[in-house]
This record gives sequence, structure tokens and C-alpha cells, in this order.
Amino acid sequence: DIANALVIFGPCLENTRGKTVRRKPDPVVVERIDLDLRGLTRFVTLTADVMFVNGNAFLVTRSRRIRLLTAEYIPARTAGQLSSSVKKIVNLYARAGFTVDVVLMDQEFDKIVDEILLAEVNTTAAREHVAEIERAIRVIKERCRGILSTLPFKYLPRRVLIHLVYFAILWLNASPVKNGISEEFSPREIIMRRALDFVKHARAQFGEYIEADWHDSPSNTMKARTYPAIYLGPTGNIQGTIKALDLNTGEVKKPRTFTPYPMPDRVIKAVNKWGKRDMERDARSQECRLEFRNRVKERFAWDNDDLEEEIANDRDAIRSSAARTIA
Repeated sequence: DIANALVIFGPCLENTRGKTVRRKPDPVVVERIDLDLRGLTRFVTLTADVMFVNGNAFLVTRSRRIRLLTAEYIPARTAGQLSSSVKKIVNLYARAGFTVDVVLMDQEFDKIVDEILLAEVNTTAAREHVAEIERAIRVIKERCRGILSTLPFKYLPRRVLIHLVYFAILWLNASPVKNGISEEFSPREIIMRRALDFVKHARAQFGEYIEADWHDSPSNTMKARTYPAIYLGPTGNIQGTIKALDLNTGEVKKPRTFTPYPMPDRVIKAVNKWGKRDMERDARSQECRLEFRNRVKERFAWDNDDLEEEIANDRDAIRSSAARTIA
């Protein structure tokens, strides 16, 4: 019975919040992957586009041959914001020894042609699209939709949605890709020269309830030593720091250590509260759904409403199952 209780309810919450102490951090061991693929491809062609997920804009890029995916949430689509984001990607490839010489984009990016000095920005004609990046956006949506179907939340906070996209892309880049420059190394390993460590970077599932540890200065106050949070994935650094949504404040924090717990009903209600608040503020009417739109906020040609209905049905079944478990 005790073993079953630990599986159903997790460790004693009072002990976790009252007895948790600061743990000594592990040393950061830098292990670089030594490879030189510049003989196969030195110059890189980027494809880029802006996608909207529930009204939130992301600049998405994918390189030919290397096939590295990137996404950055952009609060505005001004020339300054777009050019700054593109320059970050160009610098990322430069650190790995590659040169981005051409960036293929839609007409929306005409305004940044003169802002990018180190690469040629090639834009399409009217009503033309860059097919490669639209196919990549479809893959991102499929991964996000799969993760979303396992979550019991009715309303998704905006911060969770943003980091859901980041989480999906992080793991898409973690495996070797078909027709890529290498059958052995993943796009992330080629560019970052480091591999993800399963023990450090896969310590929980996206959306899992955790008790994240405070790392304030040592004190003897009666303040709880942990706080309730939702796991949002690893930051991608060497030591495996994670991102977590603080359910008390709604902020995204980066705790070093945490304790995973089964999902109770009170946590589901807390996440729904933050999600509903974001929905009302952004004047969105949809519930916990993913709506991917192109740069003019129109549906992509490959979008499928039937699949969205299946996700909604799966989510309702998960909520019913979670309610029976808690009861």
C-alpha cells in the first residue's frame, strides 16, 4: 500500500516543502564534439518565415542540408525586430564555422533586405511561398499537437505555449535527419558541437507538475523551500538547467533542482486560471487548441480541422481519466 501511495500521490509534500535543502551543484564538464563538415558544405542557405501560434508570432528558420530548425518568439514584426532575430541565426552558424550566404524569405521581409549585410536576403514574388519552411512549420505543429494531446489543461497559458514550441524544436534538432549532411550527427550537434544528455536534459515530461527548489540565500525563515511549478523543458545549457512556470506568480523561472509529482486537480485548476487570464487579455475565444497561421494570419494549406477535433476528444478523455484517478 505504501508503494502504491508513492506512485499515486508522490513523495510527502510537507516534507518536500519543509525539509528540502540546497544541493551542491555538479561541476560543469565541457565535452565538445570534434568534427569538421565544412568540406561538405561551407556556405549555408537559410529558409525563414513568420508563423503564428494562437496569435503569438515566431520567426522560424531551417537550413538546407544541415536542416537545423530554430524558432524565436517575436513580440513585434518590425524591421528592427526581424533583422535582429535573423542576425542571431547568422551568428549562430558563424560560431560553428559556417557562412550563411542566402536567406530565402517571403515578401514581408523586403523591409530588412538592407539590414542584413552579411547575407543576401532573397524574397519571393507576390503570392509565392517558401515551401521548405512551410513544411517545417507543419512538422513543428504535429509535434506540438502530440504533446498538447497528453496535457489535461483546458486553457493553455501563453508562456507555456511559447515554451512548447521551443521544447518541440529542441528535440527535433536532437536526432540525425533524413537527407541531412550527416547520418551520424544531429543538426544540434553539428552547430552547437555538443549532444544532449538524457540524464540531464530529459528529467521530466513537458507539462509535468513539479516542486521546484528555491535557491535563495540560506535562511531560517518559515518560507517554503519549494514552489509548485509546471515543467517546460531544459534550457539546453551544459549542466541541464530547466525552465518551469511558477504557479504562484505565473513567471517562467530556471530552477536547478526539482521533485516531480503526479498531477493533482488543484494544479490543473491553477494552470487553467493562468491560461484563462491570458485568453481574456488577448481576446482569444478558443480553448486549449493550437492554431497555426501564416504571416498574414491565414490558415496554412496543409491545415486539417479533423485532426484538431481528434485532439479535443483525446484531451477530454484525459481530463476524465485524471478526475477518476484523483477521486
